[in-house]
Amino acid sequence: MIRVVAATPQLLVKMLPLIADYQRFYRMEPNDERNLRFFSELLEQPELAVQFVAVTAEDRVVGFSTVYFFPSSLSARTYGVLNDLYTLPEFRGQGVGRQLIRRCQELAKERGLSALEWLTQKENTAAQRLYDSLPTEKSEWLTYTLQAASELPV
Repeated sequence: MIRVVAATPQLLVKMLPLIADYQRFYRMEPNDERNLRFFSELLEQPELAVQFVAVTAEDRVVGFSTVYFFPSSLSARTYGVLNDLYTLPEFRGQGVGRQLIRRCQELAKERGLSALEWLTQKENTAAQRLYDSLPTEKSEWLTYTLQAASELPV
């Protein structure tokens, strides 16, 4: 039995190894101290983001999700960005990711958000199977990234 609950400071400590695994999956280098600081601060800003945790009956954290709230000039509304969704490999295919998405969708409805959106890598076909099984629409938008320290041509 898996339950999905809002993250707490106590659960965050149990989430940190999963956050590090998630970061490694996306080829980022985890930093435990920075992660603890960042996600602790995030817990204190529910107007910016909300995290959910998938927990077993034995209180083992097996997945997490993070929804950030993003205002859109195009729609003149706020929508939710499902920025993070991660499940331990041994719990994949058991509905944990779907439960986390469902809870994020419920939050979007509770807050009156216009939509819930997310991105994934083209190579992440396992996640795409889940996303394609939901009543979602794939976007044709392209994502560009400009590093803050980049120098722009004049």
